[in-house]
Amino acid sequence: SLGGTIRRIDKNGNPLRTFTVATDSTSCIGIDLSPDQRTLFMVSGGRTIKKISDVSLTGPPPPPAPTVATFATLPTGSGTACGLRLLAPVDARSLTPPFETPLPAYGGFIVADGREIKRLDRFGVVVGTFNAGPGPDSKRNWIDVALDPDTQDFWGVDAGETTQLVKFRIGGANQLVVSPL
Repeated sequence: SLGGTIRRIDKNGNPLRTFTVATDSTSCIGIDLSPDQRTLFMVSGGRTIKKISDVSLTGPPPPPAPTVATFATLPTGSGTACGLRLLAPVDARSLTPPFETPLPAYGGFIVADGREIKRLDRFGVVVGTFNAGPGPDSKRNWIDVALDPDTQDFWGVDAGETTQLVKFRIGGANQLVVSPL
């Protein structure tokens, strides 16, 4: 399999840690680090989301080798995942006991898989899909996503027939803004 080198650097650009993870492609890689900075999630042009544990710098040197596992697999018929963003953690006040203790450091995912953008819960189950904007859906090529930190919105990059940036509301598939690129 192919390999992707991940380098963790400090705020001054100095290398702190380097490791390699098997990838499906080297031209299409999306990663996001959990808020506790211990777990990295990655997509690499395939249909799996990898969970890379033990990426923190805590503990005696050298830090333990990261553990790589398949976290979730996108449903059959999906495209290839190129973009990934973690959603904010769940608010414990909104959960009905029993709930996980401690609460997870992430509340789910937004994944750009080429054909559409998928919302996954924190267990990796698809709970919503997004695919809107001018032009036929068959010509879409969603390649990346970015969260708006101030709202429940996110941006999707469509590099298909009509290259565009589309803003969606996480709570629904309605497009809010379409901007040609």
